[in-house]
Amino acid sequence: MNVLLDENLSPTLVPKLGGIGIAAMHVVHIGKSGASDSEVWAYAYEHDQIVLTINASDFLRLAKNVDLHPGLIVLRAQGLDRDEQWEWIAPVLGVLEKSEEDLVNKVCGGRGARQIHDSQAAKDGLVARKMRLQLAGSEPSSAAVRWKGWEPSCLI
Repeated sequence: MNVLLDENLSPTLVPKLGGIGIAAMHVVHIGKSGASDSEVWAYAYEHDQIVLTINASDFLRLAKNVDLHPGLIVLRAQGLDRDEQWEWIAPVLGVLEKSEEDLVNKVCGGRGARQIHDSQAAKDGLVARKMRLQLAGSEPSSAAVRWKGWEPSCLI
């Protein structure tokens, strides 16, 4: 597994990931600090790296709009310090490493040791919510619309 950590994660996670056998780089180490999400996404694609981020909305949009990508792991957590980030990241990557499958064109979401979920389940939940809103005569949220026509999957 070859991972690129987005700038919203601590660079101190790179050696920790290396310690469990996962090749990792952080955007700050490759001169991409402050780069746009599109630039980070393009770099990851060019170097066959799975993007690991907390920035769900922007990277999900980027993954949706390409035919091929190395993979995306989104942690659903904000405001974590570096130790808490590690507590959430290690279990997610541990499960993915054990699966021995690649993440090409896959989007996985994780909530650390507490929950690792299939993004298809997230899509199903948003579609159900959109249907409930339409039945009630309300407009669906932008999150519900974002999933329309896209079928993300995860190997978990």
